[in-house]
Amino acid sequence: MPNTVPNQKVVHVHRDMPDKNKKEGNFLLIKKENWYAANKDLEPYGLQLYLYIAGNREGFDFALSQEAAEREAGIKKTSYHKYVNLMIEKGYLVPRKENSNIYDFYEVPKRKEDKEAVSPCELNSLPDGNDDLRGRLVTSQGNKEIYNKMLIDLTQHTTRCSDGSG
Repeated sequence: MPNTVPNQKVVHVHRDMPDKNKKEGNFLLIKKENWYAANKDLEPYGLQLYLYIAGNREGFDFALSQEAAEREAGIKKTSYHKYVNLMIEKGYLVPRKENSNIYDFYEVPKRKEDKEAVSPCELNSLPDGNDDLRGRLVTSQGNKEIYNKMLIDLTQHTTRCSDGSG
């Protein structure tokens, strides 16, 4: 890990590398859909910070600081702090543990629900009479489309879960 000072965050880069054999129309070797989504999530100045971080190779660790971001990419102090916090909130920068200055950068954000997902087998194993709890668990994992898919998956996995194959 790089040496840091208190105002820096150590960042470990996780890249979603495009297929080298396909012409996917990539920018900085970032899948087009990934940086389009980041632009929508983070706005233009947030995208600038996203590209600054994503410009590093997979697995690279570096000390992210406002001064370096401004010097190397022209990211101003107010934008830097606003968008680092937004990247943390959206799941692009994820702390390794609570109150840590070590973060993992994900080209595709790790949403909170990705970490807290409940499998259909776990939902099905709830005792009868917990339909309200089932509904809250499923809806906490995303939007209505995901909710409907989970309900379908739940009914399809019922047999497999009971015989241990699900």
